[in-house]
Amino acid sequence: MAKYDPLKLHLAGLQDFEWTAGFDEIERILGSALPASATAHRTWWANSGGLLVHQQAWLTAGWRVRQVDISRRNVTFQRTRLGAAIMRHAPESNSRSRTGAHSGSALVSRSEAASQAGRAAVLPAAMRKALETSRKPLNLSARIDWSEIGPGRRDGAGWQLPDAGQVPALCRFHIFSGDGHRVLVVITRDLDALLRAVEAGEEDGGGTARVREVAAAMAGADHVVVDAATPGQAWILVDGRGHKADLGDDGERWLVAWAADVGNRQAGLESVLIAS
Repeated sequence: MAKYDPLKLHLAGLQDFEWTAGFDEIERILGSALPASATAHRTWWANSGGLLVHQQAWLTAGWRVRQVDISRRNVTFQRTRLGAAIMRHAPESNSRSRTGAHSGSALVSRSEAASQAGRAAVLPAAMRKALETSRKPLNLSARIDWSEIGPGRRDGAGWQLPDAGQVPALCRFHIFSGDGHRVLVVITRDLDALLRAVEAGEEDGGGTARVREVAAAMAGADHVVVDAATPGQAWILVDGRGHKADLGDDGERWLVAWAADVGNRQAGLESVLIAS
């Protein structure tokens, strides 16, 4: 096994989109020390060229170096490929070797590959370019700036929740019970109507909110805190560029809500997404 193959195998086996490792950790994976140039010069970690053996370790595994910090002795890798290419299944007769043994995976036969290449060749150059552009990896993300609406207050009739604006929003109910912390994410067209409906434990005026689930979770809680993202506090980004999310639009509101739910789970919280 070549010196940097263990790093290649490690990267190929990761499930993460990004991976940050200290130089010491990489040396443990390699089973040997990094060269002095790797710990002294950022250029050793360059992706350009891709001809050096250590570069090939991460590039062929489908990763690239996104950032390296020599002073802190760590490097961040980022995926360049998400999943394997889809292979067209060839007829069974074409999926066997000349000796008659099955190849193990049905790959495109040479004749079919040639036929596909011929079909691609007849496409005008502008069409081929448009196809290549549309198939580039897409980095889609959401940014959410939460504002605290306030804590709930328990009285004899149940929980009283703070007042809020009558605006579309992404709302989070933080439910604290003992050492437990649950987060219920609710998307709503009217934030204040949602909070009033939760207080009453009934469906809101639109008849679409599953607020009884929130009220049931609050029933045995020790503390309840509400925060929300209202118009202007959420963005949808594509490849780092984007726009403020339109929380009045069902699709964009749902997209931001799913991002919030995933973020809660990655933070180790018990998260539930509820449509309102």
